[in-house]
Amino acid sequence: MSNSAQSEDSYIIHDIIPALESFGYPRAGQTDKIKIKDIKIRVGSTYKYPDVVYYENGDPILLVEAKKGSGENSLDQAFSYVKLFPSEEYSKTKI
Repeated sequence: MSNSAQSEDSYIIHDIIPALESFGYPRAGQTDKIKIKDIKIRVGSTYKYPDVVYYENGDPILLVEAKKGSGENSLDQAFSYVKLFPSEEYSKTKI
């Protein structure tokens, strides 16, 4: 399957998570350390779901937003997720 035909979920599971795993991040099955499209972030009047959030000791340490291509809009969306991350709900130490 070519990358252009690959779904975003497939890309996350088969490419992004294994790549980050090679740097010591948790595997997809470690549900206490990794959440896939499970964290709800309020952006304006809607909710968005970052693709992957990694945790260490209960605190979010890495947020991954997979995008096809590049551009300012992609970066703006990723930065808004970080800025609006609901740490009161998803972080043990409320960082």
